[in-house]
Amino acid sequence: MVKKIVFVCIVLFPFIVTAQTVRDEMDHGTSDIKWRVFETEGPVTCFTVTGSNLWYSTGNSVGAFNRKTNQKRAYPKLGSVPSAGIMTIANDGKGNVWFGGSEGVIHYSNGNFKSYTTDNGLCDNTVNVIFCSSGSVWVGTENGVSQYRSGSWKNYSTEDGLSGPKVRDICADNEGDVWFATNKGISRYKSGQWKTFNASTGLSWNDAKAITYDARKGELWVAVGEMDVNSYNGKEWNTYMDIQPGIQCIMVDTQSRIWFGSQGGILKYNGFEWVTDPAKIGFPAAVVNDMYRDNVGDLYFALESGVLHMTNPYPY
Repeated sequence: MVKKIVFVCIVLFPFIVTAQTVRDEMDHGTSDIKWRVFETEGPVTCFTVTGSNLWYSTGNSVGAFNRKTNQKRAYPKLGSVPSAGIMTIANDGKGNVWFGGSEGVIHYSNGNFKSYTTDNGLCDNTVNVIFCSSGSVWVGTENGVSQYRSGSWKNYSTEDGLSGPKVRDICADNEGDVWFATNKGISRYKSGQWKTFNASTGLSWNDAKAITYDARKGELWVAVGEMDVNSYNGKEWNTYMDIQPGIQCIMVDTQSRIWFGSQGGILKYNGFEWVTDPAKIGFPAAVVNDMYRDNVGDLYFALESGVLHMTNPYPY
């Protein structure tokens, strides 16, 4: 099915609120959804949540909220590396945080920062995305991907089977296979082997911008080209054309709604329609640069005024 939408941008100002909202038609009734904005000093480019801490970057600086004490700490430097230019943040599930940007990778553990560049194993110093999965830290760069495991780095390039040199996003599926969105298609890394998916095998465009995996339904979702969205069920690709320009992140909630963040705001696909109404989504947003779902189903969104935390809107 082909859908076209027009999105109306509404600026969200920082505040804390409990909102009564009518959610999309696949929901079972209505209830109070609590949401809170953790205010920042500028638009948030990326963030992660680990324990009580919410780490974020505005592109110019890095900060951390302690959500238990409601205290915020600024980090002008991450060890010896300036915090300006951080464009991706991830956590490994053990309380450690990984930062990536224009000067390589920085690892934060037990209060200490350690940096990695091409001088000590990284394939390229311009980092686009970091993804942690099954004991590995995957780093997507402008010139290949690096895997950090058991204290050492291993690099992969197009010569090894990666579809394109520019890696924009990474995710993993139910089997532990790792998927990479690149400028020349999608790559799957499975048991040491690479496989490419591109326009010749079902994608509507080769230029992949964002990717995620719905573990509940076993479906891969990817934003490609200027406005398209593609999904893959393991056998065939489905194409949704002219959905939203500038999609830069995708997230799946606990009930397989697919959320898309872009320079034009946010939209959600509930399985049969594309939802843009803020009343159904739960909040208005003009720009969404990053999204995150925690282990209890709560949702987080990087906005122009901070990070919004929404309690699980589908707790059933």
